[in-house]
Amino acid sequence: MSTATIESDLLTVLQAAEYLNVGRSTIYAMLGSGELPRVKIRRVVRVRREDLERIAREGTEAAL
Repeated sequence: MSTATIESDLLTVLQAAEYLNVGRSTIYAMLGSGELPRVKIRRVVRVRREDLERIAREGTEAAL
């Protein structure tokens, strides 16, 4: 797997918030509750794009 692919699959909290169109505090709350898994590399927190896609799908399905 190339470095570019790895970097695009792991997003910062700000990027995750922009992806879901929510505030950073919402992402931190989701991370804190365990609703959104985190990837922690030393002190840096990242979020997997696939986890955000899952949450977006679940939210869409719940709205139906």
